[in-house]
Amino acid sequence: RAPDVPGLVDAAVDRFRAALAAPGLEPLLRRPEGTTRVLHERTLDVDVTDTDGVAVRWRGAIDRLVLTLDEGRVVRASIVDFKTDARASADDVVRAHGAQLRAYRDAVVSLFSLPARAVDCTIAWLGAAEGQGGVALTVDDARD
Repeated sequence: RAPDVPGLVDAAVDRFRAALAAPGLEPLLRRPEGTTRVLHERTLDVDVTDTDGVAVRWRGAIDRLVLTLDEGRVVRASIVDFKTDARASADDVVRAHGAQLRAYRDAVVSLFSLPARAVDCTIAWLGAAEGQGGVALTVDDARD
């Protein structure tokens, strides 16, 4: 028997909408207060020195990058990366994607001459358990 593709799509869209409406994710999608620039699918191609001091060429796309400005200068950044993993736990998601978010941080630090502490990294996990909606997971500097 062939799968009900329209039914699968409708169910996926319903899960996606429920995740985005979750209290933990809604603030990540709101336009922040103050003077900001919000970029989506921001492609970067930069030379960076990673947190281990190694020079690398980094190419990638950040799902959502919020830049906080002061007198036209970037003073803070928030990185949000959306994940739909069907992993067992939030810890598993952070372990699987933490290095990627830290690479994003290294690129943003280099590009805007920011201290690492001025760049927040969050995984918006849309694949959280049924009924749980979406979950916002903070990625810190610890090696996962």
